[in-house]
Amino acid sequence: KGPVQTVDNLLAKGLMLSPIDFAMVKPNNKSFNASFVLDEGVLIVDGTEEVTVSINVGNITTKDITIQPSKVVYSGLPSNLKATNSYKKNIKITVCGQYAQLKKITANNISVVVDCSKVTDATVETMKLKVKLPNDVVAWVNVVDPSEISVTVE
Repeated sequence: KGPVQTVDNLLAKGLMLSPIDFAMVKPNNKSFNASFVLDEGVLIVDGTEEVTVSINVGNITTKDITIQPSKVVYSGLPSNLKATNSYKKNIKITVCGQYAQLKKITANNISVVVDCSKVTDATVETMKLKVKLPNDVVAWVNVVDPSEISVTVE
């Protein structure tokens, strides 16, 4: 229900749904609730606020990879500064995808990166870890444990 032109445009381009966090797709979790994204002034007449979306990604599985904290890469750091971490345990990464794709992933061809581009001076901060998979692999990261580490920049 809404202005005729707006509803006509909506019907022509189709209904849009809120984004689904693909990192949540796992072998045992392929259905998600998604809400409608509607133009201003448009209402769903029957009151339905969301729908269940099932994703068919074929046979997916997971692979756990362990990375040593000394292998963390610090990107965007000014050349006059150096970053380190004192994390003692290994970093556990769980990657999800089809078996043939996961076979291509090893601890040697992924990288764990900390974005230091906003750091301008010496500091000690808790920073988020980001995992970069090889370009030729179709898979996604489900878990990075820990997701953040304390980084010393000096």
